[in-house]
Amino acid sequence: MLRKNLPLYILVVLTLAALLFLSPKIIGIISADSEVPATGTELLTNNHFDQETFNSQTWSMASANQNSGVAPSTGAINIACGQSEGDYVKIAQVAPTIAGKFYKLGITYVAESATTGIKAQFGFLKDSATANVIESKPIDITAGSTSFTTYAAPKLNHENSFFFFKCTGKNSIKVTGFSVEQYSVKPVAMVTVSTASLATATSSPIKPTTISATTTSTSPAATATATRAISTATSTPVVSSTAAAPVQSTTAQTQLITPTPIGNLQTMQSGWNIFGSGSDVSSQVFTTAGMTAMQMFAGKWTKIVPSSKKEMILSSQGGIYVFNPSKSTKNVTLTEPTTNSALIAGKGWNILYNSSNTETSIDDLKYNFSSSGKSDSYSIGDLINQNHASKIVYLLKQTSAGVGLTRIDITQTNKIPAKTGFWFYLFSL
Repeated sequence: MLRKNLPLYILVVLTLAALLFLSPKIIGIISADSEVPATGTELLTNNHFDQETFNSQTWSMASANQNSGVAPSTGAINIACGQSEGDYVKIAQVAPTIAGKFYKLGITYVAESATTGIKAQFGFLKDSATANVIESKPIDITAGSTSFTTYAAPKLNHENSFFFFKCTGKNSIKVTGFSVEQYSVKPVAMVTVSTASLATATSSPIKPTTISATTTSTSPAATATATRAISTATSTPVVSSTAAAPVQSTTAQTQLITPTPIGNLQTMQSGWNIFGSGSDVSSQVFTTAGMTAMQMFAGKWTKIVPSSKKEMILSSQGGIYVFNPSKSTKNVTLTEPTTNSALIAGKGWNILYNSSNTETSIDDLKYNFSSSGKSDSYSIGDLINQNHASKIVYLLKQTSAGVGLTRIDITQTNKIPAKTGFWFYLFSL
């Protein structure tokens, strides 16, 4: 019997040996489609104005007014957008784009409160600083020292394309740096939300990438990095390439919208909304009006759709995503439920909410967190200072185009704006 089946046994042994030899390569091929490098390839030069002087030979400039332009200042470049509404300033630099590649566009800037009246955009031009636009992304300018990141995926090759930044209006803005990183694999933070999926409310806001603490010598991805406050800086949390990232609205963001309750009346615009309440709210407030309501605690979504007959008590500690499928705004009346919410924050991502009418110190913002079946109240500041939570948070803003994200190091300001939801990552307790 053994001699009769010997050729079969030999074939099996050889097959197993081949699989053992090739498995690392097979895994490598599979991983190539899922792993995302911590950083992409930077295409710009002379782009860190907080470290180097602006070079007019590297950058091209165009303006609609002789008084508009770019002037180097300490640690930044001051861009005077114009003297009137029709004025503009545009600066550009060669940055070839390739179909099938993905590009992360970033800007860091300092803006006074009055500066937020300007309109700004960046993206790619076809083959010169004055050529037609290939792709353009609006920049949500907010007061203070902050950054803005978005993504692009050109459909055609443009070997001579230019990156550009353009601002219009009567004001100036100080820019400390630009960035254009090229990726061969779609970055985890690059999420496309289709109009069709929103119309049926089957798509939902996607949580930021999962963060784990490991020792690494490389920089974690800037799109969703959470860094523990460790003085030795030997442990840097890195981003998991398998998790999804927060949705960044890719449609034009015009004016900011701050939903204002009139008594217990709350207005929901068409599409996605983010808001919170100083008290718990019944999900039926939204579902009976044909809207979907969602909250994120301990890395898990709680989602209640209009067809659901189940009532969920939404927590006053968290921000609430609401999807209004109608093309018009809807008013809902907020009423306090008869029972308290069972939802509680925990390890992983949480969408929390500052219900105060004023910006609040992170040391004064306290929330209930659960660990190992027990819950207790902790301040955001204490959790960060004790290395239990990430200092990187994502502020959520309601705009006329939906919900926008702003990534910040909260230890730089130590405050969360009034009536604001934010993504917060808890490592452990």
